[in-house]
Amino acid sequence: MLHRSLGISQRVLCCNCRRIDVKAHLSVSASRIEGNTIEDVPIQRSSNEVAAIIGRFLDGTSGKNDWDDFTSIPIHDPDLDAVRRTCRELWLHYPPIQHGHYCSEEGLEILRALVRKLSADDFERILPSDLLASAIRTPAGTELVFPFPQVEKAIQEATAHLIAVLGVEVFRILEAGLGVENYSGYGFDDLQLDWTDYVDRNNQAASQFVAENVHGAGYGYVLTTSSQDEAKAFARLKG
Repeated sequence: MLHRSLGISQRVLCCNCRRIDVKAHLSVSASRIEGNTIEDVPIQRSSNEVAAIIGRFLDGTSGKNDWDDFTSIPIHDPDLDAVRRTCRELWLHYPPIQHGHYCSEEGLEILRALVRKLSADDFERILPSDLLASAIRTPAGTELVFPFPQVEKAIQEATAHLIAVLGVEVFRILEAGLGVENYSGYGFDDLQLDWTDYVDRNNQAASQFVAENVHGAGYGYVLTTSSQDEAKAFARLKG
């Protein structure tokens, strides 16, 4: 995923949604919940944006009103609006068992599945089933965590499909989530290069970083990737 930043400090990724302020997140008006006409004009959102909103809600990093804004305002794309409505009504169909939760664990799993479906990028789409099966996901479900040596095969697949590996992170797999062990520092910002050369330079650096940072059981690797189409779309967003 192109949007991931590698300039990060020590962090732990975990799902904090078990301690949700229910009153804040259920402040959507009764008329909206009951399906009455919504006066708000539909807005444009991308699938990645919707995945990011749900992911932040799951890991407890969303702003105070972010979830209400997302579930209350219709989305122009009908498929994404169906996702929004599912999220809005989830607590009704999967009511929380414990006080302070937004919904049941079954409901949370539905949110995680939505994130996985919406955030699948070009890299994930080209991976063979055995590589996908070897990986776990970050707690929010947005990224794949590969063990060694499967991460080497994942980089090889990316190269074969002209997908650039822009960075690599090494994580300790903890009971509470993932803790950063190390991350790569290479960077080739010249997008004017021939894309094949750009992929080769990045992916060779990624392979070298993995070879110099081999970790066995209890560790995993996250790859930040971009296809040429994703890079062009990101450049357009930056204006």
